[in-house]
Amino acid sequence: MSIINIFLSILLISPLFAEDVVLLNKRAIQVIQKSEGVYLYIYEETIEPLNPYKDYKEKYRITGQNIISRLSKLISENKEYTPEFKAKCLPAWDYGLEFKQKEETYLFLFSFRCRTIHYVNENLYKDFSPQSVEFYQIFKYEIDEKSSTKINEFFNDRIARLKALGVSEEQIILDPGIGFGKTVEHNLTILKNLSQFARIGRPLMIGASRKSFIGKILNVDVESRLAGSLGCAVWAVLNGVSIIRAHDVRETVHSLRMVEAILAAKDAN
Repeated sequence: MSIINIFLSILLISPLFAEDVVLLNKRAIQVIQKSEGVYLYIYEETIEPLNPYKDYKEKYRITGQNIISRLSKLISENKEYTPEFKAKCLPAWDYGLEFKQKEETYLFLFSFRCRTIHYVNENLYKDFSPQSVEFYQIFKYEIDEKSSTKINEFFNDRIARLKALGVSEEQIILDPGIGFGKTVEHNLTILKNLSQFARIGRPLMIGASRKSFIGKILNVDVESRLAGSLGCAVWAVLNGVSIIRAHDVRETVHSLRMVEAILAAKDAN
């Protein structure tokens, strides 16, 4: 089997969003409904009407008792906080926090843009300015940790399967899958953790060129994403990536040659 065939196989089973999204959501909901715990939802910044139990992009189970205790304490503090909801903008919900306790479920929606929290079960909207930073830090920690771990597990599993089929490890290239329906946060997390994936020992390929997350971060259209694409390419190579997929090949090569020249320069005496 050629390297190209293996490369296509890796792309076809790229992590997180490779399977049918509807099937994944149904499976996730079934698993979640049979278990108890605390869950973090990620929404595609949306206003109501919204079914917060179904209209999510990602859902993580929070298992750390320390984090669960902190979240419970923050929720309790927020219930005591006044004044009531006074936000002047229409809340766009981007995160949800669900506590499942036996037969009872409590869900809280967060709009960090408007510093608003919605207690779904009590139909109550409140400001949460004092706690917003800590909530956001916890949520981001959960996303970063779970996303990179999930991709590492995926790669190790697929490498083992390919080797069991007689494929030589030297024929395998890994692509963490920038884009393909992921959120801006997911793509940044993948880029931030490239050095972790490089430790697996196989060549890494990144295709961030002109992707929509660059446009969202820089607020530019597809024709104006060269600078952002070059930044991603340079970061990737500095963090263990050996193959770059690019639209603007000449500019990308020049950028990487400059990085190589700087790294090869002698230290000043």
